[in-house]
Amino acid sequence: MNTKLLLIDIPVISGSDQIRIYPPHWAAYLSAYLECRVEYLDARVEHGSVLLEHHVKDASWFSFGLPLSELVERIRLRSPEILGIHVGVSAELGVAERLVDLLSREKMALRIILGGPGIATVPRKYLPPSLRKCEISTALSFGSPMNVSLPWRSYSIDTLPDREIFSGYSERYREIGRFHSGRPIVEPAGQITTSVGCGGTCLFCPSRNMIRRERSGSSVMKEMLALRCSGVRCLQLEDDNFLGWAEADVRSKVSLLGQIIDLGFEGVEFPNGLTVRSMRNPLFLGWLEEALRGGTYVRIGLPFESASDESLRLIRKPHRHDECLELLRKFGAYKEGRLQLEAFLQIGIAAFDTSGVLVLEKESSIRETIRFAKELKEAGIVVNVFFNSPVPGSELFPFWREKYPDEPWERLLYTVPPAYLDGILAQELRAEMREINDHSQRI
Repeated sequence: MNTKLLLIDIPVISGSDQIRIYPPHWAAYLSAYLECRVEYLDARVEHGSVLLEHHVKDASWFSFGLPLSELVERIRLRSPEILGIHVGVSAELGVAERLVDLLSREKMALRIILGGPGIATVPRKYLPPSLRKCEISTALSFGSPMNVSLPWRSYSIDTLPDREIFSGYSERYREIGRFHSGRPIVEPAGQITTSVGCGGTCLFCPSRNMIRRERSGSSVMKEMLALRCSGVRCLQLEDDNFLGWAEADVRSKVSLLGQIIDLGFEGVEFPNGLTVRSMRNPLFLGWLEEALRGGTYVRIGLPFESASDESLRLIRKPHRHDECLELLRKFGAYKEGRLQLEAFLQIGIAAFDTSGVLVLEKESSIRETIRFAKELKEAGIVVNVFFNSPVPGSELFPFWREKYPDEPWERLLYTVPPAYLDGILAQELRAEMREINDHSQRI
């Protein structure tokens, strides 16, 4: 098929000048199965990308990437028939809106399709008017329907990604991309997704209602072999819930982890996809002990979320604080070895209870979590504390968007969430969070 498609990542928006850029895994899968001519343009890391500071109300924001006027010119030079715009997080919807407005003024003969979790999870009525006029793919992961009429076949969950799409940007991803606490534990690293969806109940997560689906073992093995043959030494497992919930799922995935070691990978990283419950499973702990003893480096993201059982119940998290402590004791045996840990905690939690009443986290619960965060940091664990944010797709988002209808997208998700707290308390918490989240001592 001769249809020419240009896929793009738009500039990144952040409240910090420490911006993380991840390789475009999404584009690698898309380009692998689309029956048309595909090009990719990463406006985040193109040569000449700059860090720009701008102000939205009372906050400073940073965007990293090509200025939009230059991005429009590069789109024009490539002359695509279809432009696929990826919106990674909803804070970037303002950037997408400005880009679409600029493109409409240029009157290019161009079909525009927007996709990605930053827009797919937002109900259309809340989108800016210019974006509501565009075609929007509500697919959240590979193997899902595109929900737009496209001139090519649908694709399979077992599609192998076209990793050539990374080739022109590999050095930039190494320079800028980080796994929260720093560079990969072993380089070069490669990302792989072995399943999609979680099947969990956490109210703050947009993927809680996604059915968990596994790729076939043969397709995963082919992709791992291709990565290993290309020189990749460390695997970053990007699943929403890698081990799953059922004992059979855990057993299957532990077997896969054994294959990863057998293939000669020297490092394994779990950025987000493990649950406290699954990590406590003896099968996983047995694999971890064996892997570390054999010389493999392992980095694990710990989704503790809160030190308060009351808050954990409120957000329907399927673990309790004592289970987190038990897990830490088990991990303690490897503290001085090749295991690296990174914890994630939320404060300022707000959620609807089972009666539909909005409940706000008590200050005592917030203080409890802050104390726990400091204890973790003193124990040598990298800690990320953040305000609970009503992201699109979560139960709280419609309420939040309607409560603050005029707030820019950047502020809605990152600045406004602690608004219900006393102003002085919010300032104190921000100062403590900055100290806890200080990256200067990170790997």
